This record gives sequence, structure tokens and C-alpha cells, in this order.
Amino acid sequence: MIGIIVLILTFLFLASGTWVGVALGLAGLTGYLVVYGESGFLFVGQTMWTTLNNVTLTTLPMFILMGEFLSGSKATRNLFDSLAWWMRRVRGGPLYAALFSAAAISAVAGSSTAVGATVTKSAWPEFQRYGYTRPLSLGLLVAAGPLGILMPPSIALIVYGSLTNTPIVSLFRAGVVPALILVVIFAVFIAVTSPKPKHVEGSERPSARVMISSLEIPVMIAVVLAIIFSGFVSPTEAGAVGAALAMLSRVIHKELDFRTLAACLNGTLKTTVMILFIVVGATLMGNALALQGLSLKLVNFVMGIHDNPIVIFGLICVMYLLLGTIMDSLSIMILTLPFIFPIIGQLGYDPIWFGIVLIVLVEIGLMTPPVGLNLYTTQSITGEDFGKISRGIWQYVVLYLVLIAVLMIYEDLVFLL
Repeated sequence: MIGIIVLILTFLFLASGTWVGVALGLAGLTGYLVVYGESGFLFVGQTMWTTLNNVTLTTLPMFILMGEFLSGSKATRNLFDSLAWWMRRVRGGPLYAALFSAAAISAVAGSSTAVGATVTKSAWPEFQRYGYTRPLSLGLLVAAGPLGILMPPSIALIVYGSLTNTPIVSLFRAGVVPALILVVIFAVFIAVTSPKPKHVEGSERPSARVMISSLEIPVMIAVVLAIIFSGFVSPTEAGAVGAALAMLSRVIHKELDFRTLAACLNGTLKTTVMILFIVVGATLMGNALALQGLSLKLVNFVMGIHDNPIVIFGLICVMYLLLGTIMDSLSIMILTLPFIFPIIGQLGYDPIWFGIVLIVLVEIGLMTPPVGLNLYTTQSITGEDFGKISRGIWQYVVLYLVLIAVLMIYEDLVFLL
């Protein structure tokens, strides 16, 4: 009965527009107080401390700071400008430049919204110049951003690892090949569907300085991933190295004044606190549901729906796709994993493999209306009609589903590195 009350309160708070972390925390607190009375406050304090005293979560602020430094920096703009010039004679050249820029920036930013905004600001003027303004081209700007939460270092993978006690380095390794496969799928789609570009007078070749600067992000990727995968440093230390390199890039380009530094630190603080607040709230709610065994009952109920684990897993995928239309990706993960992860274990799926599939599923939610954050980001930057942008995303949703099908057929792909 307590668990049902907690669930009802959670949905009521969320429906009323209460912040996700507050909604989950209040529902969990209510469950503790009903069971333990005033002593429930003591258990809540202990739960909060135990949740936050997690070395995995220390990885978050450094990678977020790295992304803050690089978002909108000259290094990201120079990367796109160089790629656009090299691919200017290729059918769909600006689209390829946007895709490959998004893939590279994803490997250092870790945030879908940041990747989407950065690439859109650089790519949209070039799209307009070459006549790539139809919905399918706009859809690419929306769909390329979510690479940021699949390509390591990914904030979503860090949160998943902390909630499920899955090694962060293993998740980072597992995300590389699926992300590259998705880039290849997108590239093939662009090759098949892109019209000939509008004739444009000769583009001005980027300066040697811009060309050299375009190598900054690939170098950062190589350094950060190399030291993570080598085991030479921890992910947190690798994040600190990455943040230092990103800050150095700003200094080299004379883009780092006191106001910019304060804005980057402030953005890092806000994002980190927001994520930790939701994690704590979800832990409180999950523990409250477990007080009378509701979580176990839910697992047993789901396992009894069908004998075939693929059917149950398919239903879980559909649930995530539907939730993605009304909630943001991190909230979905944090809200559902306390119930879904035990079911995944019962079904016999590897937690690392499921983490990658889950990321792909919530990526789709970042693209789909009415809550898709990347939709609104693209619309606000381009000024194009929201309906026009929305019409351009569904082909890319299908491509994401193709990736999920590939990962289900060839599960070992996530373990190639």
C-alpha cells in the first residue's frame, strides 16, 4: 500500500509541474514518514549522504565543465568551417560537415543540447547558403545532437553507471562502436537522400590558422579517451585533463575573460546540482517503494507477462519511446531504472549492453515532440517553423531504431573495444 501511495504522489507532483527532483524526493519522503514516523527524516538524511558519497558522481562536473568551455568556442566553429570547405564539392557536403562535427564535439561535450546548439549555430548559415533548408536537413541538426549522450564521455552514461553500479570506463568503451555505427548509418542516408547543392561562387579557403585550430578537438578526443581506456587515470581525472585542455583552447583563442569563466563555472554548477538533485530524489523514491517489496512485486509481475524475454524487452523499449515524448532523458532514466534494471537482470541481458540500448532509446526522446529539447534548440537558433522541423525528424528516428535492431542482433558490438 505504501508503494502505491508513493507512486500516486510521484505522478501527481510531476503532473502539477513540480521539478522532477523535488517531486521524486517528496514522494519518497512521504513513504519514509508513513513507515517510520519522525525517524524517517533520519533515514532520509542517511540515504542522501550514501547516494552523494559516490566516487562515480565526481566524474560529472569535470566533463560538464569541459563541455561548457567548448560550447560555442572558436575551436568548434573552426572544426565545422574546415570540414565544410573540404567537403564543399560533395553532394550533401554541409550535411556531412554537420554530422562529423557533431560526432567529434560529442566526444568532448557529453551533452546533447550543447552539441546540438553548437553545431546548429555553425551549420545553419552554410545550409542556407547551399540551399539545404528542407525539413530533412533541419532534421539532421536535431538528430545529430543526441550523439552527445552516446559518444563518450557521456553525462547520461555516467548517471547510468552510478545508478546501476556499472563501471564507467566499460560503459565509455561500449559506447564508441555504436556511436560510430550510427554516424555511418546517417552518412549513408545523407548520400542517398541529399539533392545536388545550389551553385555557390567559390568558397573562401579557411586560413592555415583555422585549419590547424580544427585539429584541437580531435586531439582532445584522442588524449581524453586514451588516458581513460589505458587505465592510467580515473575517469574523474581524465575529465579534469579534458577541462584543462578545453580551457587552454579558450585561452589560446583569447576567448577566456572573467565573464566567460564565471559563465562556464556557473553553467557547470547548475547542471551538476540539477542532476544530483534528481539522483537523490529518485533514490529516495526507489527506496520508499522497496520498503514493502513493491519493486520485487513489480519485477515478478512483469516477468509473468510472457515467457519470451524478447517480448518483455520489446515492451520495455516501447515504454521508453512513449516516455520520451513527455519527459527529458535524464529524468526518464533516473525515474525508471530502480524498477527496470532488476527486470533486465532477470531477463539475462548484460547491464553494459542494456546501458547503451537505453541511451539510444532516450536519445530518440530528445528528438520527438512535444518535449524534445533538441527540437526547441534547433527551432530557436534557425527561426524555422516548428512543424517544418518536426516533419524532418521521423526518418532519423527510424535510423535510431535500426541501430537498436543491429545491437539486438549483434550484441557483441558493444564489447569490441
